[in-house]
Amino acid sequence: MTEELFTARRGGGALRNGVPIHVSDVSRLEDSLLSAGTVPGQRELADAAFRQMRALYDRCQDVRRMGCASLELCDVACGRLEGYVELSLQPWDYAAGMLILRRRGQVTALGGAPLSLAEGGPLLASNGRLHSALQTILKE
Repeated sequence: MTEELFTARRGGGALRNGVPIHVSDVSRLEDSLLSAGTVPGQRELADAAFRQMRALYDRCQDVRRMGCASLELCDVACGRLEGYVELSLQPWDYAAGMLILRRRGQVTALGGAPLSLAEGGPLLASNGRLHSALQTILKE
């Protein structure tokens, strides 16, 4: 639909339609555009997800919601977003996007631990410059 193909290779960079991509250079949270998931498959987490979304919204430029984790990770990787958070994902939701973003930005569990490809969980992605600030907000 968007006519975009994101790719990455071990030891190489990340590409969109064959052209190298780069995370944004935004380093101030108030200048950032973020995405936050709503955990539609686990509605019992909705209150927590919307609290997190509100906490982010109060400190950033705006919050978006696409609904596809792998593409939201690619949007961080190519500089359309500065960060993305989701409370519960499965590895198949984020594995491809994580590979692409790791070439340029940062993607971890909410607390900063590496993401597992064996089991799912919460995810925090950023351009790298805002990762610590986002973790602080999400701990509140």
